[in-house]
Amino acid sequence: MLALIGGGKMGEALLRGWRAAPGPGVQVAVVEPSAPRRDELAHAFPDVSIVASLADLDGVSEAVLAVKPADVASVAQEAVAAGARRVLSIAAGVRLAALVAS
Repeated sequence: MLALIGGGKMGEALLRGWRAAPGPGVQVAVVEPSAPRRDELAHAFPDVSIVASLADLDGVSEAVLAVKPADVASVAQEAVAAGARRVLSIAAGVRLAALVAS
């Protein structure tokens, strides 16, 4: 399962693009800590699992981090602890060395 961590504007844009792409879909779950935003996403994507934290998911193998740059290191650690073998960040200005170090 792919965990999209961060359901803000960029996370939603990624999710919309993945959903619109032809071919077999990937099982995606969105992790969004804000309850009002989770409700918005659940309404827009009724067939996608929207959860409050990574602890609410089983079988995370990959994660895309769509969070603020200041949060990338800690969220990357959480993703790896949840089982993600591959982690991708779309945060601007965060160098690979910072991800590897976390």
